[in-house]
Amino acid sequence: MQTPLQGVAPLTLDDLAISDHEEEHEDLGERKLFQQSGLLPAAWQGVDRTLVKLTRHALFVIGSTFTLIIVSEVLLRYVFSYSIFFANPLSKLLLVWFFLLGAGIALRQGAHMGFDLIATRLAAHNRRKLMLVGHTIGVMFFLEMLWASVYALGPALRQTDPGLDISLAWLVSSVPLGFVLLLYHMLVIMVIEWRQHQPPEGGARP
Repeated sequence: MQTPLQGVAPLTLDDLAISDHEEEHEDLGERKLFQQSGLLPAAWQGVDRTLVKLTRHALFVIGSTFTLIIVSEVLLRYVFSYSIFFANPLSKLLLVWFFLLGAGIALRQGAHMGFDLIATRLAAHNRRKLMLVGHTIGVMFFLEMLWASVYALGPALRQTDPGLDISLAWLVSSVPLGFVLLLYHMLVIMVIEWRQHQPPEGGARP
């Protein structure tokens, strides 16, 4: 006689990611990211959840500030014929930070555009190999971009944004931080993929 939990497939990363083929609406926010954290080693889970929560709070503040500035600028310009002189450069700065910080969270949710025509036609074993190759290429790209962005910080420190009269480093520093987060979240995905296909302790791989 089966218990209620018998015959239920274990939770996998694919179950937690956004799929273009999914039609049902589900919560893809903080709860889903915390479920992913539960697939990590126990000592890692707290760090991952804290990082995700801090990133989401930062995105909320940046997005809210950006929205407030744009709405205020539109209203003042078309209603009172007055323009906020720093609205355009500040909104660009916030937008860059928003996209680069949010890219890692979007990666965890599977929200980036992808081409899965070949992967969906492969057997599970070959599909995992293909995904590993793709993840490895992604890690190499993130490392390259991280190195290039750190290298660009030097010249940025000697330049000033004319609209805000602040160092360009405030803008350029978003790039290395964003790619550090992308690299971290890609490694998390790879660890989860590896762990969920390991045989259970004391048992053989099915």
